[in-house]
Amino acid sequence: MITTSSSSINSKKVIALLIKGTIIFFLLWILYVQVFEKNDLAQLITQFNQSIDSKGGWLVLSIALLLVPINWLIESKKWKILVNQFQNFSTKESIYSVLSGVSVAIMTPGRLGEYGGRLIGIQPKNRSKAILGNLISSLSQNIINIGIGLVGSLIFVYQYMPLQLNIFLAFVFIAACIITVMLLVFFRIDLLHSLFHYLPNWKWILKISESISSFKKMNIHTLYSILLVAFFRYSIYLSQYVLLLFFFGVTDDLIAAVLGVSTIFFLQSNLPLPPALSVLARGEMAIFLWSVFSTNVLGIIAASFTLWIINLVFPAILGAIIISQSRLFEE
Repeated sequence: MITTSSSSINSKKVIALLIKGTIIFFLLWILYVQVFEKNDLAQLITQFNQSIDSKGGWLVLSIALLLVPINWLIESKKWKILVNQFQNFSTKESIYSVLSGVSVAIMTPGRLGEYGGRLIGIQPKNRSKAILGNLISSLSQNIINIGIGLVGSLIFVYQYMPLQLNIFLAFVFIAACIITVMLLVFFRIDLLHSLFHYLPNWKWILKISESISSFKKMNIHTLYSILLVAFFRYSIYLSQYVLLLFFFGVTDDLIAAVLGVSTIFFLQSNLPLPPALSVLARGEMAIFLWSVFSTNVLGIIAASFTLWIINLVFPAILGAIIISQSRLFEE
């Protein structure tokens, strides 16, 4: 009996090591592909050095970098609010959980891996609730991304890119429908819970229903707080991108930069790509959008690439370290 139990524990450890090793391997592989194969590193370094030497270059870059920890602290605050609905969760645990989620999300389409990565520190009995909590967190962020992005993109298209009226109106209608559905689900999750009463009493359905019940009691003030935190995070991320556009000399027009960035975030919210690939998509979108008033293609690519490095790669590396030291996969 002891031998069987010991063998089972050893097997779990081997499996856990394999999973951790796979995550770290793919993370390093993605970094290699993005840095050395998909971009001309020498040109990017040259562009970076020129921007550093320009007037105010150091100051602009420093502000963008200082916003990185603030960005993830805000996201950790949002995650802590949600997890505390069913489990006591400290700020430190929330930060570790969020960074672990980034590490796994960077390799998966639509950041799906984040749902598993964020289970660090979550009690086994609460993991299904944590997955739903992460869905609510993502929903709040997408409401802000799409809501603000819709307004920004409409102004941007109207101002800089004349479009046929029927295409323009169809675009507005689809986006408005998406936002309406998301807001309904976000503020009336109790309606979603009611639907489960009409479904079969299968084990997995009952588990989802139980998870939803943990969140349906959230008061309106908590939901507004989550949206407000999501808005602050959006503002920081947008500010970083705008600062990097200034830093690399893409544009000095604040209004155009804000409208362009909000349009890119809006379009990217609807692309189910891993963050590692979305940097390429964002770069291509940025080249297309800003070609109307900027020919600095290298600067556009450098801004998108740098934003990806400081906001996703650095946290993902920290997350990989946290995962390598956790017992999540052994459990």
